[in-house]
Amino acid sequence: MTREEIYGENSLERDILFTSMCEHHLLPFRGVAHIPYIGNGRVTGLSKLARVVEDVSRRSQVQQRMTQTVADCLKLVRAVALSTLSARPNTCVRQSAGSARPGV
Repeated sequence: MTREEIYGENSLERDILFTSMCEHHLLPFRGVAHIPYIGNGRVTGLSKLARVVEDVSRRSQVQQRMTQTVADCLKLVRAVALSTLSARPNTCVRQSAGSARPGV
């Protein structure tokens, strides 16, 4: 997944579209993931980052846990700094019963 190389620059893979299933509401949700990281002498193909998001999104899960799961999977990158961000509307809550309140 990574290869040794003199590299310490910032990298960003953004706008990774995903669709997953909420394990609590059994409803689909969609979103976009962004993965910035600073390499630590290792280079990771950006397509590998997108593949991790794709693989994690295939699992049934609570939306709030997906970001942490992606970060845990990417610990193999051994980056100096790594973060993940999943921007998604809380669609399963909006579609489930009792969520017709304004602002939800």
